[in-house]
Amino acid sequence: MRTAAEVMMRVAEYERRMVPMRSRFNRHFGEMLAKFVAKAIKRRRKSKGWRKHVRRMKANAR
Repeated sequence: MRTAAEVMMRVAEYERRMVPMRSRFNRHFGEMLAKFVAKAIKRRRKSKGWRKHVRRMKANAR
């Protein structure tokens, strides 16, 4: 049986070890998300519904 202090020390040690791996993962995930969003925006702009929406917005702005 471990004391709470030992467990907390183990957790802190583990988190310190994981920092570089976690930062690498977060950066990679962020880049993937950015690419996905860029593609989604392009796809949306190509869609007929989006063009229709933009035309209506422009007409209302006049």
